[in-house]
Amino acid sequence: MIGFRKRSFWRAHALLHALKENDGNFGILCDIQVLLIKEIMRAEAQIKARNAELKALPPEAESRRKFLTTRVESLRNDVFIWKCFGDALAFLYMDKFALKHTFYSAHEFKIKQDAGFLSGKDGLPTEFGLVLDALQNNVPAMLTDLTTTIRHGDVALMGASDPYLVEVKAKKSKNERARKQKKNLEILHEFFENDRSDRLRGMTGVTRQANSTPERVYSAEMNACIADALEHGEEIRTPEAGLTYVVLRTKDAQIKGVFDRLNLEGPFMHMWNAERRDRTWAPYYPFTLTIENVEHLWAFVRGHVYILVFVGMRQLEQIAIDCGWEAVFDPEDAEYPLRIDFGVDRGGMRISSHLLGRIGIECVSPAWIITNSVDSFQAVALPDLDPNTVALTASPELNAKVRKYMQEAGMDPDTPLIR
Repeated sequence: MIGFRKRSFWRAHALLHALKENDGNFGILCDIQVLLIKEIMRAEAQIKARNAELKALPPEAESRRKFLTTRVESLRNDVFIWKCFGDALAFLYMDKFALKHTFYSAHEFKIKQDAGFLSGKDGLPTEFGLVLDALQNNVPAMLTDLTTTIRHGDVALMGASDPYLVEVKAKKSKNERARKQKKNLEILHEFFENDRSDRLRGMTGVTRQANSTPERVYSAEMNACIADALEHGEEIRTPEAGLTYVVLRTKDAQIKGVFDRLNLEGPFMHMWNAERRDRTWAPYYPFTLTIENVEHLWAFVRGHVYILVFVGMRQLEQIAIDCGWEAVFDPEDAEYPLRIDFGVDRGGMRISSHLLGRIGIECVSPAWIITNSVDSFQAVALPDLDPNTVALTASPELNAKVRKYMQEAGMDPDTPLIR
């Protein structure tokens, strides 16, 4: 269905890239949000109409049922793509590592449920009125419902690298849901303001650490790979040992032999098209920002090009080994597959599948992910580095797997950690 909205798609892309060139032009920031609101509500209206027809169908109308079900799914994908443009606005103004926290519950280790339909929302005029008021006062702001990532609050004020989330109520409410929303925002605000929280996701002493070195990404290499694949049918590039990009032009690519040319040991694969199709991209950096050329982006959302990222498990281990550590990648561990040991009496650490996912979804360097993760971990987790320490937690509710990995690292879960 997005194929019928090409003009709006091109317009959204043009506004986004104009904003990239001048993020202080709040007129553009307003215009793109108005466009996204209209397109999302248009798709939602069609979803409601088709769902109503589905509900009224007699049991024998199986052919029509399949047709309508397919249309509803296609329209939901349209909404997702428009919201990926909304994500692009958020990631353009704010830090992606901070935005990750807005995707999860503030109380527990799980993804927060999204807000549902934008259309029919009673408070929408009030919420967008706050956005307009902020923009008129030179504060960048956006509706959080225009994103797939930000799942707390109604409006995000984007004047700093951390989001300032605001819950907008047309009238006062004292029900349990309102109280929970308020507490969620309090927890997030505390964490963003202090770089530390004793309540975030049920843990005490949670701190965040700045990256030790600037992030290294290969988005330019990915864009060049897409361009060459669209011209020649396929393209393979290896921007770093253990990392291979494969882009195929869907209509006529010769897949046979492509995988035989991969020089990777024990590779695992990230499929961009599957992440887009399944609407599971968030909270990663949006493809609407990574893919720069509008024709290439259109080809991707229309399925005319297929994008694969391969990462070698053995090469990930080798990065750590080359730094003087030991490493083992366990593909059976879905949460923390890469273990790194620092040597006798120095313990070790685990790197999460979410962080490793940035290699495949955000074009981040594997070497940077590993070395930066180790630097950040050692800065906060080895007590001999700094005497000014605070306790990580004494909470019995600490996630059992986190507790297990801390013990594997040679640390008691109550061991003091550096602030």
